[in-house]
Amino acid sequence: MIENLNLMTRRELIDTMKHLKGEAFMQMKELLRGEPHVSGIDANLDLFLITLDASTISDISYSLESYTWDLAEVYAQKVEAQANTQEDDENHLYWQALHEKWGYLEMASDT
Repeated sequence: MIENLNLMTRRELIDTMKHLKGEAFMQMKELLRGEPHVSGIDANLDLFLITLDASTISDISYSLESYTWDLAEVYAQKVEAQANTQEDDENHLYWQALHEKWGYLEMASDT
C-alpha cells in the first residue's frame, strides 16, 4: 500500500536509477547524494523526499513502464507455463508496485 508518494527508499531509487539515462539519471544521482528525509535502520531503508520536476518524473515513469512491460511479458510466459517461482512472483510485484508509485507521482505532479 502506497502511503506517501513523495517518499521513496534508497533501494527504490537505486533500482529506478539503473533504468535511467541523461538528465533523469543525473537528477536521481544528485537526490541520492543528499541527506535522506528519514534515516532507516539500514541504509537501503533511508527515505528520500522526491522533489524532482514534473518532466523528470514523467521521464522516470516512462522508463520504468518500458522496463516493467518487458518483465511482465517474460513473467506472463512463465505463469502460463506454470514455471514461475516465488522469486519471480516477488520480483514482478516489486517492479509493478515501483512503476505504479512513479506513475501516481507523475499524475500528482501534472496537477
